[in-house]
Amino acid sequence: MTTENRFPIVKAIEKAIGQRVHIQTARRWCKKGVRGIRLESQIILGQYYSTIEAVNSFIAQTTEARLETIEPPKVEIVKPVKPGRVNRAIEEFNKLAKAK
Repeated sequence: MTTENRFPIVKAIEKAIGQRVHIQTARRWCKKGVRGIRLESQIILGQYYSTIEAVNSFIAQTTEARLETIEPPKVEIVKPVKPGRVNRAIEEFNKLAKAK
């Protein structure tokens, strides 16, 4: 990471994506990462610095990781009902309807 294109992380992210993020979000991306991918950064006098290229690379890697982990929707398989149970339920319903 060269010194001439290094910015405070919030500024680097803002220049790369055109949108400002909260400082805690940017720090989390540097410290913990997203889906195992961390934003490349340096800490200088307690402040995080990064480059536009590092932010673009981070976004590309996290997007790729997100697309790889998308699972197909889970389909719930309904257990078939036995005909005997259905018939008993219909008979019970008819008895209750006649009682009223």
